[in-house]
Amino acid sequence: SKTSRISSLSSTNDDIKDVEEYKKFKERKRRLYGIIGFLVFAILLGLTLVLIVIFVIRKDSTKNTTPTPTTPTTEMVKDDNDPLPQGCPNILKRSSWNARPYTNRENLTTLPVTNIVVHALEGLNSIMNDQDCIAQIKGLQDYDMDIENWADIGYNFLLCDDSGDQQQIYTGRGWKFTGAHCISYNKRSLGKNEFLF
Repeated sequence: SKTSRISSLSSTNDDIKDVEEYKKFKERKRRLYGIIGFLVFAILLGLTLVLIVIFVIRKDSTKNTTPTPTTPTTEMVKDDNDPLPQGCPNILKRSSWNARPYTNRENLTTLPVTNIVVHALEGLNSIMNDQDCIAQIKGLQDYDMDIENWADIGYNFLLCDDSGDQQQIYTGRGWKFTGAHCISYNKRSLGKNEFLF
């Protein structure tokens, strides 16, 4: 009977040790799950921030628009004075043909552009001077803005041959802004109009 009591006491001691070890095991397991949960949360939060930066902030930065001016603004004058790229022929500014203020501008999405879209208007008077070219350009801008309801003249640049066999290049929307010259390519190309006389 003494032996059975000793063995029953030792088995009780073993049971107590097992219960204490089990409690320690459960506590370690709970801590481990807590750490894993925190790490998963931190990773998901980091990924969310990265996706916001990539798809929202960067996307918006390519769609910057210039506010709608009612008169030529400092912004418009500054845009008209962009320096020409090296090796570029003389390009006359918007002010040289007294362009109307644009109502809105969107930046090109691809720089440098990979395409140039050329439109040619034929059948105009072959004996023209600079004033006639400017009148044609202003007429085109009026049509694009008043009839088509576009924000500005559709082309980035306009080429005009005058009666002295000289070619003048006039700035339309310019180097950096989306034109309205070819639906699928507007945001990644420059549009050029040629008045052929």
